[in-house]
Amino acid sequence: MDTVFPLPRYPSSRARSQLSPSQLAALNNKISRALSSTLSLPPHRRDAPETIAFVASYAHDATETSIQSVIWSAGEQKSESKEEKSIRARTLLLVERLAASGALSLDNLFDISIAYAAYPSRVRGLLAAAFKAKTSLISDVTTSAIPAFVSILSTNLSSGLYGLRKIAHFLLCFIRPCPPEIQFSFAQNKEFMVALARAYDSGLGTAARTYGGLRFPADNSAEHSLDEWERIFLEAKVAFLDTFHALFKSLLHELTHATGQTLATTTERTFDIIFALHELPTPTPASSTSTPIPFLNLPLLVDYQHAYNLSHLLQSTLTR
Repeated sequence: MDTVFPLPRYPSSRARSQLSPSQLAALNNKISRALSSTLSLPPHRRDAPETIAFVASYAHDATETSIQSVIWSAGEQKSESKEEKSIRARTLLLVERLAASGALSLDNLFDISIAYAAYPSRVRGLLAAAFKAKTSLISDVTTSAIPAFVSILSTNLSSGLYGLRKIAHFLLCFIRPCPPEIQFSFAQNKEFMVALARAYDSGLGTAARTYGGLRFPADNSAEHSLDEWERIFLEAKVAFLDTFHALFKSLLHELTHATGQTLATTTERTFDIIFALHELPTPTPASSTSTPIPFLNLPLLVDYQHAYNLSHLLQSTLTR
């Protein structure tokens, strides 16, 4: 029988940085061979606690790196060795098999969706497989994940720009590739949608004002070089708006396909959310100008109208 190399827990970035080049190469080679051995095993041996522990530790470390990179390493591409690329590819293959067998937890899926955000189609497939294989994950989203995100969004209103940028990245990476039923679980939760809008409006506005507010050249034709915090501010806005778009499309999809009493309930819930967002207090401008500028100093619904024509989406949906 072929030798099976056991999978160790994946060491953190900090731990790996303490190794010499030769030690790191030996470690990566060991992990790569262990992954190859594990992938060759039948499911009842492959889906062992040690395998889950490795995947969890690898994905968590990659998630931490990704979350930090949106703040500190924008535009930088970290070079990977051949073995590191092999580890990343084989771990993704292993994750796909574990997802299909129902071996992954919701926390695992959160980390995996961020760690492998560069592979959206494969993440979409493995998330669909995971929720299908382990249906209890769906109730976990409703009872645990959504209330936790509401709390995090509310807390981050005053925690600063970096915190808001990180949670915006986290939400987009997970929600965009999620199965439709999971997206709808988030979308139909008014408390979550309001918390998302408040983070976009008041949270980012407050954060911008702590840096002195967005400033624009007196001559509109003059070039304006963005400060680092301005880049982070705008990227957070884009991520929040893209997340909202994915969720709002989910609401409209359910509305389009609803019939009978379900149609009445879905319509009432959808417009209840829209009205709640519309009635949010007008945020204090984040810029030095009082002139309304889309995506800089306007509320989420107004910016959504500019980006995706909210009124047309509603009209076409109600017509259908």
